[in-house]
Amino acid sequence: MSNNQIPAISAATIARFAILLLGLINAALVMFGVDTIPIADETVNQLVALSWNVGAALWAWWKDNPVTTKSRARHADNK
Repeated sequence: MSNNQIPAISAATIARFAILLLGLINAALVMFGVDTIPIADETVNQLVALSWNVGAALWAWWKDNPVTTKSRARHADNK
């Protein structure tokens, strides 16, 4: 299959990676003491960050994101 027939990375794939990246950035900020969610109870803040990251990671993993050229070509062949 030539490169002009390989589909581009979908907007949904980019969105899943963006959500995961936001969650990871939030978790890193919480680890370093930056309060990104203005809630007084630190436990709630950590639980929200953990829930966000677990949800985003599971969503990104479940959807089998075709990112490399080879995987996008294989994904296009399966459709």
